Amino acid sequence: MKNLEKFIDDNLALVFEPTKGLTKEYILESKIREFYDNSGKVYYDSEGYEKTIFQMVRDEPAWAVSRIQAGENAIEKLKKLTDTQHLKDEISSDIGQLISDLRGVGMMKSYIDRLLEIKKKLTAIQ
Repeated sequence: MKNLEKFIDDNLALVFEPTKGLTKEYILESKIREFYDNSGKVYYDSEGYEKTIFQMVRDEPAWAVSRIQAGENAIEKLKKLTDTQHLKDEISSDIGQLISDLRGVGMMKSYIDRLLEIKKKLTAIQ
């Protein structure tokens, strides 16, 4: 969206004559409409007629509100899933480190056991 606004700001004078009365907002809205109108997505109103998303927002505001709320809810769920995944990754990393530490402890125990065996042999020799 910001790139489109920058493009319009940079090229407004080159593309449109100021005397035609086209504002930056009008051009931006037109480009957005053009994008959504060409997106191939078809909507149907409460009577079954095909509509663009802009017509749906204008003609069926309750539908628009429900879609926005559903989108916001989906975003919140996605954030929670992302947070959960980060927590799982962190726990997995901690477990990996613990396993590595335990292997190190296991190796140390093995060395200590071998040293104790050698000590016993040396004690037996004396």
